Amino acid sequence: AIIKATLTEEPESTFTLIYGNKTEADTIFKNEIDSLKTKFSTQFNVQYVCSREQKENALFGRIDSVSINFVVKNKFKNITFNSAFVCGPEEMINTTKETLINYGLPEKNIHFELFSTPISSENKPTLSFEGISEITILLDDEKTTFKMDTKTTILTAALEEGLDAPFSCQGGVCSSCLAKVTEGNAIMDKNTILSEEEIKDGFILTCQAHPTSQKITIDYDGV
Repeated sequence: AIIKATLTEEPESTFTLIYGNKTEADTIFKNEIDSLKTKFSTQFNVQYVCSREQKENALFGRIDSVSINFVVKNKFKNITFNSAFVCGPEEMINTTKETLINYGLPEKNIHFELFSTPISSENKPTLSFEGISEITILLDDEKTTFKMDTKTTILTAALEEGLDAPFSCQGGVCSSCLAKVTEGNAIMDKNTILSEEEIKDGFILTCQAHPTSQKITIDYDGV
């Protein structure tokens, strides 16, 4: 909405959108974005980023310092960027903010919106089992087993292990990180999506889930 309104009301303005998704099919509003690109071809630039498929018109991976620097220092280096509007998980926002400050953008001109707010210690569930858990993850038809600290979320542990586990908001509100516990138990810090029945069936939001058993098996493929 900000992009469309600004391009329409301020003909001298320019926008460059860096938009990250798992696949092209997961890209919300892609048709509308492409239509804006066609209508405002000299004002509006788009760089898609796909984390789970390689496409000719997209960078492969996630929005990080490498992809941001490629856009502002290489692909669109002739454009002067004055402000930035960032929306997404906290880790991505912090990386983007740091990268743009290093690029030379004043911190006061970097505006952001988090997908979630921190959980207070009063509202955070207490783990019934604390320590090290052995976790097995089934992802893309491959099994990976490793040890993890139960204080860490399952998604974070998977990413630190080098797995390309799916995620988006990291705030327990989008279900991109959905998986199923097929062995063992887990508890979630926050859940605004799953029903009690789905939780009983073993479904979890891995960005919010911690193991509560010495061994746990997580299936991403079966959801």
